[in-house]
Amino acid sequence: MGCTGRPPARPSHRAAEATHDERLKDPMILTLIPLFIGQAALVGLLLAAAVISRMALHIASPGQALVISSRDNKSQPDPNTQRVVFGRIFINPFTQRAYLSLASRQVSLTIEGISQNGSKLHLTGVAQVKVGGGADSVRKAAQRFLNQQDAIDHYTQETLSGSLHSIVGTLTVESIIKDHASFA
Repeated sequence: MGCTGRPPARPSHRAAEATHDERLKDPMILTLIPLFIGQAALVGLLLAAAVISRMALHIASPGQALVISSRDNKSQPDPNTQRVVFGRIFINPFTQRAYLSLASRQVSLTIEGISQNGSKLHLTGVAQVKVGGGADSVRKAAQRFLNQQDAIDHYTQETLSGSLHSIVGTLTVESIIKDHASFA
């Protein structure tokens, strides 16, 4: 407030523009603009690196194995270059990979067979099936069942049913009843 008791006059619109233009011409401001752009680019690069590294980190749970395979010239998986990992690994996010379950499965069997002495038998059994925990066992299971893990039960049931048929055909009814260990 001046001597007259009035508030000071506001600068005119042109005076405000002149002040704004003077600030833009200030060398300090002009030298800070590339610094701000550089900081924004650095933050962007750090975010991109974080996203890519998160895509590259794969963790197999305790009941899984991670099967990583590269591709040959025909974009087909190469079974000779498959790696099996039971923990965590950083991989190229564009490499082919898949998880294989190592969980135990219970398969029920019901067959009709004929014993050695010609008796018709109805047999029921249960089998526990599990992919082996070694890298070689996982690699073999991946080659056979990686894209069709739900079919493991069916294939196992068919294989065990055929084996059980052949075992029952070599035994008599009495030996089947007395010796359950011959089926194991």
